[in-house]
This record gives sequence, C-alpha cells and structure tokens, in this order.
Amino acid sequence: MLIEIIKNTPVWVWILLAYLVRRGITSLKPREVSVRRLLIIPMIFFIWGVYEIITTLTLTSLTLTLVIGSFTLGVLGLLFVNRRFINQAKYNPDTMMVILPGQPISLLLILFAFISHYVFSVFVAVDPQIVKSASFVVIFCVLSGFSIGAFWGNTLRNLHVAITARKSIV
Repeated sequence: MLIEIIKNTPVWVWILLAYLVRRGITSLKPREVSVRRLLIIPMIFFIWGVYEIITTLTLTSLTLTLVIGSFTLGVLGLLFVNRRFINQAKYNPDTMMVILPGQPISLLLILFAFISHYVFSVFVAVDPQIVKSASFVVIFCVLSGFSIGAFWGNTLRNLHVAITARKSIV
C-alpha cells in the first residue's frame, strides 16, 4: 500500500518537497536574506493549508474556530520560542537584509508541516469519508492551523528585528 501511495503522489508534491528540504538545509547555515525571501515558505504553507482546509472540510464555526485558535497558538508559541531559545536574527542596514543565524527550526517546521499535510491528504485520498469523522476534523484543523501559525510566528519575529532596526536608523 505504501508503494501505491508513493506512486500515486503527484510529481509536483515531490518537487515541492525537494525545494522545501533544500530551503530547510540552507537555513542550517547563517545567511542574509531579503524580507521578501523571508516570506516565501510561510506563504507556501499558508496557501497550501488554506486550500486544503477549504477543499477538504465543510467550513463550520467549529472548524474555523479550531483553525484560527491553533494558528494563533502556533504564532504565539513560535514568537516565544524564537525570542527565548533561538539565536536572534539581526539586520544589516547597508544591504537592507536580515541576517539569520544557522538554526534547525526552519527545517523542523518544514518537515512537520509537509509531513502532516501529506499524511492528511493521503488519508482523504484513501478514505474520502474520513472527513466526516469528528476526530479527524479536529486533528486536521489543529495541526494545519498550528503548523501555518508556527511558520508565521518564526517569520514575524525575524521581521520584527528588521523593522525595529530600520526604525532606529531613521
């Protein structure tokens, strides 16, 4: 069954995984990135997550509450973790780039988000009726919302460094 799942996975998913893993591995080394590049991965997962939620589930006040609540927890959780435990980003006013320290958090977030989205997609492909299961809906909403929020929490913390540095220069 595993081989069938892998064979039936669209090629674009494997291309996306290769791109995301490459970006995650790049994040292990210190580097300078533009603010635009900082937003690429969170936007990919935001679009993918919202698309998955809209096309997979019946939107109700419960599903929206679960997604928005877990998104908020993801943002706040990663803002806290990033501030307390991760080497802080810096801003280079000469190049107007954010200097990110080498850290595994981006790679870990990428793998967590990709695997959870992929597994949920497989569950739905194998058994389309699973979307009627309350436990599936709750787990799907919470993990989707949290993973998207975690990316944004990490990104917002790094953007905060750049914005704060720009304001102090002006």
